[in-house]
Amino acid sequence: MKSSIHSFSVISALCLATAACGSDDEGAKPGATLDFGPLEREVQAFVDETDGVDGAGVIVVHRDKGVVYRRAFGGFAEDRVYLVASASKIVSVGVMMKLVDAGLVDIEKPISDYVTWAGKNGGLKLRQFFSNSSGLPGLLSGADGAVYLTNYVCQFTPTGTLRECAEQVLTTDVGADAIPPDTEFRYGGAQWQAAGGVLEAIAGKPWRDLVRETFIEPCGLTQSGYTHPTWSQDLSYPTDLQGRAENAPVSDNPSIEAGLFTNLDDYAKLLSIHLSGGLCGWGNSATRVLSTAAVEAMRVDRVAAYGERAWLGFPGAETLEGYGMGWWVDRANPGVFVDEGAWGATPWIDLNRGYAAFIAIENTFTNGDIARRRTQPLLEAAFDKSEP
Repeated sequence: MKSSIHSFSVISALCLATAACGSDDEGAKPGATLDFGPLEREVQAFVDETDGVDGAGVIVVHRDKGVVYRRAFGGFAEDRVYLVASASKIVSVGVMMKLVDAGLVDIEKPISDYVTWAGKNGGLKLRQFFSNSSGLPGLLSGADGAVYLTNYVCQFTPTGTLRECAEQVLTTDVGADAIPPDTEFRYGGAQWQAAGGVLEAIAGKPWRDLVRETFIEPCGLTQSGYTHPTWSQDLSYPTDLQGRAENAPVSDNPSIEAGLFTNLDDYAKLLSIHLSGGLCGWGNSATRVLSTAAVEAMRVDRVAAYGERAWLGFPGAETLEGYGMGWWVDRANPGVFVDEGAWGATPWIDLNRGYAAFIAIENTFTNGDIARRRTQPLLEAAFDKSEP
């Protein structure tokens, strides 16, 4: 049995007692009693029992109350900074949707309307890249996996620029391994690099500036940004950060699908945008960063539109089935959307209950998915039982 030593701050205790720890006084609205005891016991048991899981960070936010629970388990501190892998996707799509709101981007226009270097893939649309529906080879799409790894090396290397990587992806001839768009769900970050390069060209700014202007400054994020993580063949958690933002490698070719580093508090603010129709934060201090239409567009099941189901290829993930732009869509539970990452960082939102949760571990997708499945029903019960 591993040690159950953890950090448990005063603010966490208050959250448990009152369900009223918002990001500021205006965001905190005491009243309902939320019992997070079962959640806490389950996460502690998960950390104690799961090989390779040295700790976990958990934060839960409510649409009106703000942060209602935050705690670190095992050897992790509450301010630890994580690489979240594919849980970056909703943030990356948000950058695009900000440009949509500004009238600079139409997700249904071919990218040849914006750049001259897309080659024969100029007819593809940004919406198709960000819904894994571009038809380009995918990382997990069967026999073409080797084609993907051979031809899109820049997706896994921090050198060069995002523009150079985007052009490489778009102009590399992969023959019959490319299929028509909107015909098959193909999971893979090369198409996300391509989209990121196009967005940089449209805005005339590097990705780091787009992220800063879209989220970091308006939301007051202090420990977040994009890097290009060090990937290993076994997909083990990179040693880059050691829990600190200042250790994140700087790259002009950041990973668009998987390069976000962040901490619990910053990611909670990012989730608030999706709970509150584009507003970041809570109460009178909330700031609009995206339009309501923009965040709703991210949740449209784009895969269902062409009669397919989305499947990542890992046990458990097959039940989500739908995919929007960045969000996996739980078709069996309308209103629930998930954005799980390769190293176990797992955010989800429940629009019906008005809450979002983020569980961060430094391990594997499978264990992150297990953590969500063990805790999601407990959070649903907590909110269902709470008084109005």
